[in-house]
Amino acid sequence: MVKTKKALAIVLAVSIVLVLFAGCGAGKEKTESPSANNSKPAKINASLKAEKIGTVKHDKASFYKGGVIYQEGDMLGVTSFDGSSDTGAVFAACNSEGNYFVVSKKLAENENDFEGLNSDALIDSSGNVILDYSYAAFEVLNERFAVAFSVTERTDSKDEALVYISSKSSIITPIAPQDDDFLYKGEWKIFDLTTGKEVPGAKGTNAYVKSAKGNFVTFIDDADNRVTVNYKGEPAPEQATLFSNGSYLLAEGNEYVCYDTDGKELFKVGNTDYRPWSYENGYYSASKTVNNETVYALMDETGKILSEGYGKTPYVYGSLITVDEKVYTLDGKPFSDKEVQGIVVDEVFGNGYILRYDDDCYVFVDNDGKVIAEFKENDDINVYTSDFAVSNKKDNDYYYYSFKDKDYTIDGHSTRNWIVSVDEADDTESVICTLDNSKLIKGYSTYNMFVSGDNNLYVFAVNADGTKDVYQIIK
Repeated sequence: MVKTKKALAIVLAVSIVLVLFAGCGAGKEKTESPSANNSKPAKINASLKAEKIGTVKHDKASFYKGGVIYQEGDMLGVTSFDGSSDTGAVFAACNSEGNYFVVSKKLAENENDFEGLNSDALIDSSGNVILDYSYAAFEVLNERFAVAFSVTERTDSKDEALVYISSKSSIITPIAPQDDDFLYKGEWKIFDLTTGKEVPGAKGTNAYVKSAKGNFVTFIDDADNRVTVNYKGEPAPEQATLFSNGSYLLAEGNEYVCYDTDGKELFKVGNTDYRPWSYENGYYSASKTVNNETVYALMDETGKILSEGYGKTPYVYGSLITVDEKVYTLDGKPFSDKEVQGIVVDEVFGNGYILRYDDDCYVFVDNDGKVIAEFKENDDINVYTSDFAVSNKKDNDYYYYSFKDKDYTIDGHSTRNWIVSVDEADDTESVICTLDNSKLIKGYSTYNMFVSGDNNLYVFAVNADGTKDVYQIIK
């Protein structure tokens, strides 16, 4: 990882909360548990290919969601994944922030150098300046909004501090300030990333609460009011239920009307019908009251009910849902009578899922829910749910599961989403697709594999001189 050269890195005085959602119950008929042992294994009718898109012509380079940070001497630069745009090594400090980069052309001389502290800009991988060189820190909220911070004076109070400088690290970290950190009062402003303009009225000096949903942003102002506005600074409709994608629901007469984030009508439901109350992963969770009890349904973005009658909220994982730790298809058909402890979705290529049961049993299914294989994790087998690979431990070697040959036939390492790198006899490595055992890339000594912020998979093939040929893995 490329570390910032900024001696006094600004740190946001906020904390990150990771919320884990657990599925809840419903009364559904049971069916037989899927197993590769009692049914013919399904085939994933898919393969991958590698397309070379460019070269990163720098040996000291690290990869992030928005592009590549590289170092030349004491200076840093940013280039796109395909190497088509390059800022040059002109920055004294550079850090990744979402799909953007926080850069500065000069360093703060000490903790009281306010001009030096307020010298950061927010740029994209092409070097376009989104927010200019006059801020101490940034936080990207979503594709539309970012918060820019500037420092104005020192303080000894953690309660009134807006940002702080870590005394032990030059890396920006979202942890609470320590007793020996430098604390600062300051100001924050929220900007529209698409225009670079400040959102009217969206600013303050207090420690703030903020979130962004589509074209709406919510914050606590200096009068301690919770405010939700769009990118024009216009308040969200009163009494609106705002969903995570920016759509919202309004009561109008005897109906509820759902609008998209731009205010265009999507659909209507009657006041006794299923009413959407949350949105995740492309679908609405809806509910209504029947005989004084709440029942739940899954609704698509047009208002169509896909399945209903659940006793608790359905949670969506690709084309599967969980209710009370049971798994169903989107249309409500039972998939298994076993309780599922977790589902991993292949978000890059959409070729399948891994379901983990409470007995450490892992079932591989394709994107139609058909069983491909089933494995029991034990002392000899590890299941890697982050990259859809299974390895068999033999003398510390790892043999990855091949979907074509249905066996541990690939001796390799560094897997990521259906691909694995393997050693060749000539001291080079090749990248193999585990779906069909095809060879995607060959002839390089080593590779770095990376999933970008837009869920694209890239392989950086390292040349002898340290430069990297960039391949995008596609269907």
